[in-house]
Amino acid sequence: MLNKEAKQTLRKECLKKRSALDETTHSKYDARCHELLFQTEEYQKATSLLLYISYNHEVDTFQIIKQAMKDGKRVAAPKVIGQKMEFYYFNDIKELSKGAYGILEPQENGSCIEEYSLMIMPLVGFDEACHRIGYGGGFYDRYLHTHTVSTKLALAYECQKVSGNFFEEHDIAPDKIITEERIYKK
Repeated sequence: MLNKEAKQTLRKECLKKRSALDETTHSKYDARCHELLFQTEEYQKATSLLLYISYNHEVDTFQIIKQAMKDGKRVAAPKVIGQKMEFYYFNDIKELSKGAYGILEPQENGSCIEEYSLMIMPLVGFDEACHRIGYGGGFYDRYLHTHTVSTKLALAYECQKVSGNFFEEHDIAPDKIITEERIYKK
C-alpha cells in the first residue's frame, strides 16, 4: 500500500494525463465509453442511475443523463453536505446548480434508492482489478458503507490506468470500469 504522499503524487499524475487529452480525443473517447455503457446488462436493467456530474475533464455524464431520461430511467446525482454525500433525483439538467467544490448538484428533495440502482462513480486512477483512486475525500466510500447499491460502475480513460498497490481496506471498488478501449471486471 502506498503512503499518503505517494498516493497523492499518483493522483496528480493521473489528473495530468487526463487533462492532457485534447477536446477531440475527449469527445471521441466519451462517445466510446457511452456506447459500451449503454450495451451493458447493468445499464439495460437499471430503473435508476446514481451518477456523478462530470467536470474537470472527467468522462462526460451529460450525454448519459440525457439518454437515461430518454430511456425512462430515473436519474440522481450527489449533493455534498459537510462530510456527507446523498443522492437526489432531478428531472432536467437545468435543475442543477453549483455546490461543493464547484460541481453541479441537485436540490435536496427526498431519497432516491430503488430496487435496482446502477451507480456510476468518478475516479482519478484505476488498476486492472477495478480498484479505484478517488479524489481523496472518501465521499463514495462512506456513502457505500451505509447504502446498498445493486451495481457500481466507473468511467475512465485508458490513460488513467496505473499499477501498484494503492488501495486501502476501506476503499470500495466498482464492479466494472469502462474505458474507451474495454470493460474491466473485478
